[in-house]
Amino acid sequence: IKNEALMARLTEQMLQDGALSRLNAREVATLAWALATLWVKNEKVMTKLADRALQKDCISRFNAQHISHIAWAFASLGIKNEALMARLTEQMLQDGALSRLNAREVATLAWALATLWVKNEKVMTKLADRALQKDCISRFNAQHISHIAWAFASLGIKNEALM
Repeated sequence: IKNEALMARLTEQMLQDGALSRLNAREVATLAWALATLWVKNEKVMTKLADRALQKDCISRFNAQHISHIAWAFASLGIKNEALMARLTEQMLQDGALSRLNAREVATLAWALATLWVKNEKVMTKLADRALQKDCISRFNAQHISHIAWAFASLGIKNEALM
């Protein structure tokens, strides 16, 4: 249920008194996901969320699910923030972050990167590697498979093992 008046007031409040600058990593990811789920496209709020996400104390605490949610939110709203996507892709390559993604998150992240035209072959290779692991590929449904195939095709990245 989307309440336009409530969403307008909340987004207005988010831009006042530095509220967004106090969010932790989980809260940034959850708020981005919620706004996109409700189709609340407020570029000022999303820019402030990206700014907060890019702060070292926040981005260093993102887990795989946070990264997937943030990328999905920006892609769903059609908002491209190149600095954020560049740092998120760097984060994806650190500490085995992608190895902790579940099947839905692999598909969502691949879709989001392709939707935002973030062509990072190292990340896409890692996503393909994760997708091919038995505990992941065995949980793919038709939508997951189509999202992954579409993402690789859209970015022009051919992965022999995956396809």
